[in-house]
Amino acid sequence: NPSGLHTYLLYGTADVIFRKGITKFDIMPSGVGTADIEAKRYAFEVETGLKNDISDIKDRITEYRKQGKETIIIT
Repeated sequence: NPSGLHTYLLYGTADVIFRKGITKFDIMPSGVGTADIEAKRYAFEVETGLKNDISDIKDRITEYRKQGKETIIIT
C-alpha cells in the first residue's frame, strides 16, 4: 500500500497538472508496475523511495520513451 506521503504527492500532482491544462489523465492503481499518473504525452512517477532501488524506474522510463512519453519524477 502507498504511504500517506505518496498519496499526498499523487493527488497534489494531479491537481497541479489539471490546473496547468492537462485534463485527460488516469491515476493508476498502486502495485501494477505503471506510472502513477498517465497522460497522452507524459508519465508521472511519484517516488518516495528512490534511495532504495532505482532499477525499476529506469526500465519504466525506457518503456515510456518508446511510447513517446516524457517521464516526470515527483519526489
